[in-house]
Amino acid sequence: MVIIMEKNIIDIKRQMAELEKPDKRTPVWNYLSELYHRNEDWPELATLVMQQMVLYLDELEGPPPWYEPERENEYSDYYYLLQHVLKKARDTYWDCDYFLWQLYYYLSEWCSYHFIIGETIHDDDCCLEQWRQDIREHAATLVNSMILFEWVDAQHSKDSRTLMARIKKSDLMNELNKWQLQNNLADEEVKYIISFDEQLLG
Repeated sequence: MVIIMEKNIIDIKRQMAELEKPDKRTPVWNYLSELYHRNEDWPELATLVMQQMVLYLDELEGPPPWYEPERENEYSDYYYLLQHVLKKARDTYWDCDYFLWQLYYYLSEWCSYHFIIGETIHDDDCCLEQWRQDIREHAATLVNSMILFEWVDAQHSKDSRTLMARIKKSDLMNELNKWQLQNNLADEEVKYIISFDEQLLG
């Protein structure tokens, strides 16, 4: 039986961390998909769903044993739930800075952006760039610092090392800490990708 703990994202992430311990995707899918369909207008939960679906889609495209499906239509389950979240992005989740940053990161990252492509975001350079531009412009109205977005840009610049050196690690971590990241898989992934570039930061 799924225990629904609505409107407390930290409790939900702690519950997910427990469900993730057997290294099985299906228990997390059952919990998260039911929770989301009961709370589709909750931006923080939508962010978590987006992150989790991208992680699982990536796993299923990876090497053994992770790519082996646990159930029929597993890949399409994740893909269509992700597309459902993206369809509501501008109308429902657009004022959530964590959602915007995570989507911006996915659209900028070669190994994850193709999961995002679908009915809402098309596989077209102009479309992708317009989404990135719109996200940056709106995020600038929501946050005091754009340092996390600047970090994404620096990652994918030809002058990456120079741009990274201009970003202070303490400032980056201060912004990251505002999201109260937990020990669930999705938050651990965010902490990992940030820490990977620590030696390049100013």
